[in-house]
Amino acid sequence: DPACDVTVLFDGDLAPFQREDNGYAGNLCRQLAGTRTGPAVSFNTEAGLFQSAGFSTALCGPGSMEQAHKPDEYIESAQLAACDSMLARLVESLVA
Repeated sequence: DPACDVTVLFDGDLAPFQREDNGYAGNLCRQLAGTRTGPAVSFNTEAGLFQSAGFSTALCGPGSMEQAHKPDEYIESAQLAACDSMLARLVESLVA
């Protein structure tokens, strides 16, 4: 309807995420994924809130930043399988 209107207000203050080059969470992610640190990217997450509460924090996930957060974004099936394997290794490490 042409009479409709949407107003978006940002009403929050998110703590910035600071990459932890040798933090516990990042080291665990790299160990479980078998990869090195990826590129730094500029987007908003709740990671800074966890850091400000004193938690070691890392961002990780399947796919490539070359394909993410843009029109026609996608994640390859092989990346999803690698993510499933990493999560399985995480569960195994927690119950061991």
